[in-house]
Amino acid sequence: MSLIVKDLTQRPNFITPFLIACGTKNVKFTGIAVVCLNKLGVSGGLPRGRLREVLEAFREATGAGIDVQLKILQTLPSLIYNYPDDIKGDLLAAALNICTTLQNSKNPSVNNIAAATLQPLVVGLF
Repeated sequence: MSLIVKDLTQRPNFITPFLIACGTKNVKFTGIAVVCLNKLGVSGGLPRGRLREVLEAFREATGAGIDVQLKILQTLPSLIYNYPDDIKGDLLAAALNICTTLQNSKNPSVNNIAAATLQPLVVGLF
């Protein structure tokens, strides 16, 4: 883990603005926040104690535009693989719920990608 990522994970409040932005109904703010949370999740920079809030923010953002929905779907497998000891039980159920919610999208692209994302999430269980 790089020094910057380690420093970020020790300061759990730095993600609060991103979580708040996901809760707004403003697609622009939500999109920026989801992209930032995605990059942090991929790099392992999300504070482990706030993963529940991150997943809740993603759940709230599922009603945003297609770009946001696709970015959420891109992030979920990264969270499962980068935080395997943390995302289990209720958190894993929340991640699967987000994916199945997006699978019910009326947009065929989101629907198909959600279906494709669900498979590695389930495989990650085992």
